[in-house]
Amino acid sequence: MNIFIFSDNATLLPEMLGGANELVGTSGGSIAAIIIGSESEAMSAASMGADKVYWLGQIGNRIIDDFVPTLNKLIMTEKPAAFLVAATTRGKAVAGRVAAALDMAAIVNAKEIKVVDGSFQVRHIILGGAVIRVEQPLGGTLITTVRSGVFTKAVADTSRSDQLEHVEFVEPVTQITKLESKPKKSNASNIGAAKIVVGAGRGFTTKEDLGLARGLADALGGEVGYSRPVTEGNPPFAEGEPYIGVSGIQLKPELYIAVGISGQTQHMVGVNESRVIVCINKDPRAPIFRYSDYGIAGDLYEIVPELTQALNKK
Repeated sequence: MNIFIFSDNATLLPEMLGGANELVGTSGGSIAAIIIGSESEAMSAASMGADKVYWLGQIGNRIIDDFVPTLNKLIMTEKPAAFLVAATTRGKAVAGRVAAALDMAAIVNAKEIKVVDGSFQVRHIILGGAVIRVEQPLGGTLITTVRSGVFTKAVADTSRSDQLEHVEFVEPVTQITKLESKPKKSNASNIGAAKIVVGAGRGFTTKEDLGLARGLADALGGEVGYSRPVTEGNPPFAEGEPYIGVSGIQLKPELYIAVGISGQTQHMVGVNESRVIVCINKDPRAPIFRYSDYGIAGDLYEIVPELTQALNKK
């Protein structure tokens, strides 16, 4: 059972390889990583468990979409049992276009992938997170996008050697010229790997007040995440930052502290696999209390500073 993985975001590659390692460990087979980037990035995939690396070269002046014909040819030729794609904006488009070329369906937003009776079974969210659907492909290549936080990161082992194969670029029929590229402004760390996360919601009334959440996270040795209204509200308090939820980041920390978050389904889908959930909210009837292991009903502007101060004294 051969598994191909692809991520246009290099920081998500360890998660994708970690998931492939888990699946191969239970079903047997091999792992191939498809890399668009530097040769060193291609080589690093082997240290994290890839048995073979297909290197498509540097992106240069191209965009990810230009590589779809190359991916189509590779998947059609090699016929892997599964093609797992990191669920980035571009990754979702790639999965859909490859699936269309293979005359197959793509399963999106996988929360869990496992092997049952020799076939893949995928749990994924639909209807805005209100429903989890379980699907099993009837044949051919499983094509699915996988959200950050679903898999455990693979650990690099520099003693591993790889089989690197350079794949010839297939020119797209319709070409797009990239005129300019700019790095996306973001101060966020990789909260998907954090064991402790403090979630900040619209209970904070100003952008500057988010510093209270950061102070609590620092006292706990954790990271800060945001609800969607904080990043995309009017006005946005954390514009450009990734948010937690059904269409954002999904987390599995040891401890999640929701501060000023009401607990709507769309947000809770992103944190419902946390080991322990604690909430701080002034409304004791807020939905967040139903999802929490521990809850504090009160003013976050009083509770968070006192809690942070107590933690810093230890």
